[in-house]
Amino acid sequence: MKSGTKRIIAGAMLVFIGVVVVPLMLVLPLFWSDTGQARFRVPGSIRVDVETPGRYYLWNEYQTIFEGKTYNRSENLPDGLVIRIFNADTGRPVPFETDTNISSTTGARASNAIGYIDLEQPATVAIDVSGSDQERIFFFSRSILQNLLMRVFGSVAAAMAGFLAGLGLIIWGVIRLNQTGAGSPAGSPATDDDDPARNWAMLCHLSALAGLTGIPFGNIIGPLIVWLIKKDQFPFVDAQGRESLNFQISMTLYTMLAVLLCFVLIGFLLLPVLLIANLVLIILACLKTSKGIAYRYPLTIRLIR
Repeated sequence: MKSGTKRIIAGAMLVFIGVVVVPLMLVLPLFWSDTGQARFRVPGSIRVDVETPGRYYLWNEYQTIFEGKTYNRSENLPDGLVIRIFNADTGRPVPFETDTNISSTTGARASNAIGYIDLEQPATVAIDVSGSDQERIFFFSRSILQNLLMRVFGSVAAAMAGFLAGLGLIIWGVIRLNQTGAGSPAGSPATDDDDPARNWAMLCHLSALAGLTGIPFGNIIGPLIVWLIKKDQFPFVDAQGRESLNFQISMTLYTMLAVLLCFVLIGFLLLPVLLIANLVLIILACLKTSKGIAYRYPLTIRLIR
């Protein structure tokens, strides 16, 4: 296997890992776990060992199932409820700020935030709730929004790093194949007349990767610009430009359909499949056109003839 081909395969794998696998590994645990929630009945008390400094919220879980018992309480806390939070190691009170603007609903669980504390160092936090005869469920956890933002930021950074590194490997591999004569039949170097047409035709396909950089409709704009510039000069570029445009228009339509299907979850599976398929087929088109062979994309709606 040629070194250029190896780089292309490695680049495609890196893009897939960076754009799909790593973000899923970072974000999905938020939905699989309880984000370290310490749940307890009130009136009552609990001690929580906090190892990571940050903002922690106390929640009123007014609708839930806890230890086999169903709770369906009012969203409003009863009058006379007393909440006391202190450092169990020192006995000193921990400042508690009221914040009731956040709510959360997950399945059969519905919660409203009561307030939060800010911890600057690890500590054992003691929470004591009294002053009510009606049993309900509270829980104490690190700020969900803060945790989510950290994971989303990490996912975006990992996706961008994986994508850019993989894209660089793919482009390097394609150029390498072209430079080592992969575009010519064995023993027969490409003529000067053939080289420009092949290179511009390859660029018609390769420029579709502009859509993966975040440029709106870049996957269509890139090939369109190349095609308009060189279609009258090279018939081969004209044909491959139309082929690239038709495929990218089709992929855009398929992607829009997959986004709509996200409402029934299947779209979340289709989107990464479309991304990888687009990337792989673009690579195949580049390899074919670098040899002077016209490439024809599968599953393409040919609107431009």
